[in-house]
Amino acid sequence: MLRVNAHRMGFLIAMVFASSMSGTGVALAKLQSSITEWTKLSSKKGGIATPGLSAEQTVSLVLDADKAGINDFIIASRERGPSIVGYCRAVHGWTKYVIDSSPLPIEAGWAAVDIDGDGDLDMISIGWSHRKVLLYQNKAIDSQRRIDRRN
Repeated sequence: MLRVNAHRMGFLIAMVFASSMSGTGVALAKLQSSITEWTKLSSKKGGIATPGLSAEQTVSLVLDADKAGINDFIIASRERGPSIVGYCRAVHGWTKYVIDSSPLPIEAGWAAVDIDGDGDLDMISIGWSHRKVLLYQNKAIDSQRRIDRRN
């Protein structure tokens, strides 16, 4: 778990304490509630499932794929499949699902947007080494299979 630098935090608390002496005592409570804690998860250490066999992950895309109100993320890799995997937040950890198992020349430059107007976010990209538009239509609302490739 990572925390805010203690020296800086002490300085900020001292500043807030000084300001509270002059009548603005609410600031300390706001400062304490805004501290963000980070947890590092690594597939190398087993904290999260590995995305696949490729050593070349080229895309990380954050989106609410399942419309649960919590950010999910996509990892795409090139040359070895699966080329695209998604991670949805579960009660304990993350659930990994394969979006495209085929090996593709995936490049950076993806966007999440509701292309088909059905209320969920789809994914679109163009290639660097090919002349294809890759469109992955999100079916989270319509069926169990979450995202289908359309190109």
